[in-house]
Amino acid sequence: MRLNYLAYNFRKKHDRSLYWYDLSSILKAFCSIPDPVFRNGFKHEDDRVFLLHQTENLFLFIQTKNAIVIEQIDTHKHELKDIESLLDENDALGIAAYVYIKDKFIAYCSPSLAPRFPVFFRFIGEILDRLNISDYEITCDPILTQSSLTEVKTAAHIGRAIITMEASHSLFEDFSGFFGGDVDDYSDLGAIEIILKPLTGKSAQKAVSQVLKRDEVQKATMRGKLSDGDRMLDLYIDSSGPVTDNITLSDKKLAYEKIVAKISSNAVLQKKLTGLAANENITPLDDNRISALTDISAWASCLPNLQLERPEVAEPAAGDQQ
Repeated sequence: MRLNYLAYNFRKKHDRSLYWYDLSSILKAFCSIPDPVFRNGFKHEDDRVFLLHQTENLFLFIQTKNAIVIEQIDTHKHELKDIESLLDENDALGIAAYVYIKDKFIAYCSPSLAPRFPVFFRFIGEILDRLNISDYEITCDPILTQSSLTEVKTAAHIGRAIITMEASHSLFEDFSGFFGGDVDDYSDLGAIEIILKPLTGKSAQKAVSQVLKRDEVQKATMRGKLSDGDRMLDLYIDSSGPVTDNITLSDKKLAYEKIVAKISSNAVLQKKLTGLAANENITPLDDNRISALTDISAWASCLPNLQLERPEVAEPAAGDQQ
């Protein structure tokens, strides 16, 4: 599965000023609210959506129509371990996205049937709206990266590369010389994509470096390692692409450790996060309405009908027991 990294901010609507604030502390409080009517009362289109705190800064974000899953989550005394077991039993792991949240970015991993990250941020926006905090909105952007031709030339390994070349007369001449036909036969092409794929165990670095010398090259995307100790990463030339990782989460109990390990070992991501922290145009948020939301009692002041006591589930009467 793909692990996506996104920067997020609180943005003031009237002047569009940006602020850092760690959403995880607010969402931990949200997940601890005992009132299922509020906590589980969110939808995306025709599906129900739920946020569950798994451990530390890791959450499960679920989108489903499955009546059994919905009933289990809606129950007053649901336990996370019971819900995870239910997801496994119904082979429905694909409906749960993993969301790892820090103060400036999130790592988001969504299997095929799970909600994508725009749905998650719309969910956060709806929470703020219900709390009548209407002067802020949450913005998010993929963390992007771009590599240089020099980095490709000195890379330890280059794997499969896709190179997009602008259509030109000289390129058409090369094509007509190789494939046959006249230059005019290729004149309706707007661009040409070339895939370079090395033999197993070999590197396409030299071939890619030669092709990138062409003036017609618009952009290139490839898998590569900039140094011997690195992992394979997506590299982008003359265009920006998202910083991502590939991750296997077949054992949910190890999800937190695996995601943290990916974040720590991604040198490109760490460099980008350092740059985010140094951005002087974004300042820490200082708003008591937001910081108070780490305590569920503050939620009740915004939501008069919110129950802060866990509802009691009536036990069957003695005469009703078999």
